[in-house]
Amino acid sequence: IARKLASSEYGVFAMDYPGFGLSQGLHGYIPSFDMLVDDVIEQYSKIKGT
Repeated sequence: IARKLASSEYGVFAMDYPGFGLSQGLHGYIPSFDMLVDDVIEQYSKIKGT
């Protein structure tokens, strides 16, 4: 899906959350949901340029 969107000139971003993707540790385990939300907000702000 990401490649298709990118080829149609959409910006595509992905995050490797702790416990998912290539990160180390227990797969699927999120030690702090609040920290996860803060990380998503921070990345969104960077993408939007604010």
